[in-house]
Amino acid sequence: MPTCALSRLIGANREYITSRLPHIGQLLSDSTMDVLDHAEVCVVGCLEPAVIEAIAMAGNRTIIDLVRLPDASARRADPRYVGLAW
Repeated sequence: MPTCALSRLIGANREYITSRLPHIGQLLSDSTMDVLDHAEVCVVGCLEPAVIEAIAMAGNRTIIDLVRLPDASARRADPRYVGLAW
């Protein structure tokens, strides 16, 4: 499993993660498609092209949109789409 996200943590954040959630590294992935393969609900918090591409293939999964996806207005008709905090 990728550890690049964990390696960027410093200070109190790193200490908290390593002491309280030592298994988190096994759950992280650099691949949006790997994440999507296991997701029932997708919480979108960035507009990275790889994330937008993966969300386009989300199928019947619920999408919680925190960033206003480019196609948010079209997605609003879908009851599995929720736009929050924008």
